[in-house]
Amino acid sequence: HTDRVPALAWSPDSALLVSAGWDTSARVWRPPHPDPLMLLNSHADQVATAAFSPDGKLLACADSDFDIHLWLDAEGAVRGPVLRGHRDEVRCLAFSPDGARLASAGADRVIHLWDARDGKLIAGPNPRGRHAIAVVPGAPLRLASSGGQRVRVWDVATGGEV
Repeated sequence: HTDRVPALAWSPDSALLVSAGWDTSARVWRPPHPDPLMLLNSHADQVATAAFSPDGKLLACADSDFDIHLWLDAEGAVRGPVLRGHRDEVRCLAFSPDGARLASAGADRVIHLWDARDGKLIAGPNPRGRHAIAVVPGAPLRLASSGGQRVRVWDVATGGEV
């Protein structure tokens, strides 16, 4: 790397080591060989963190555009989906034990949960969603919420929609 290396990740079988670099690349190594096998360089300026799935098939790398790149084959540089939703630096990544989900968290104080197979957001704020909540004046206390073209009003005491 030509700049700082903020993170390293071993594949579960210890055959591969991935280094995340501020030089726009994640590099795949097969220790003890001195040269990288592959440069994963579709990232923005800095790659901040990386994680392998438990079966070693998937690699997730987060970059300074607040995106997470999924690699379907790190050694072969086969790209998967790019996960977008964070609004600040992604600082940590963790796959579920079965490798089906990826959790991401960052400086935006948000945790997202992704489907690792298709890259869809499972839980966490939806960056494309437009939601609003407002208090309806008067009694009884009611809240209005909007998540699209429809406005819904809720009775705070009962929790029911009115």
